[in-house]
Amino acid sequence: MRSENTLETQIEVNDFMELYTWLEKNHKTESHVWVNSKRGKPNGQDFSYIDVVYCALCFGWIDTTCKNINGVPCQKLMPRSKKSHWTYLNIARCKYLIEQGLMTDEGLKAIPKNHDDFMISQDILDRLQVDKQAWENFNHFPLLYQRIRIDNIEWAREKIEINTFETRLNKLIETSRENKMYGEWNDYGRII
Repeated sequence: MRSENTLETQIEVNDFMELYTWLEKNHKTESHVWVNSKRGKPNGQDFSYIDVVYCALCFGWIDTTCKNINGVPCQKLMPRSKKSHWTYLNIARCKYLIEQGLMTDEGLKAIPKNHDDFMISQDILDRLQVDKQAWENFNHFPLLYQRIRIDNIEWAREKIEINTFETRLNKLIETSRENKMYGEWNDYGRII
């Protein structure tokens, strides 16, 4: 439906399959859609942001802006451009969706060809290895966690700014030294 206040496509859905059905019918004809979603840990009552992201990935779409529309938190979805950055977390999500049989041909086409390539830049590796305890603990964390954290740090260097890169790298070293993982790196246990 078209929202009167925004003149943009906005839909209200209750669950993953409702959005999946909408995207199945509209992903080739719509340029974007605003979907109601709730950030934070899924509670079983509200349609969660994580489910919105998973559903978008099935069709080669991406989540972009989040804003309130008519008092409802909404997430904007649109087709992913060929040049857009892929986080390792979204690649892991796609692998999960493939295993679940939910990924469409459009979604499969969107996944980058080199999605399994993973390397830690030498400067990050050097900084991690200087702190023996942090390095030892980091190596015992799940590979998915390692890749998501390093990817997040690398992305900050490339796309945000050096201060954010330093902050993220320092946080990884400090939490690794304490033998702690941080963030919702596995979508609350959905992917491991």
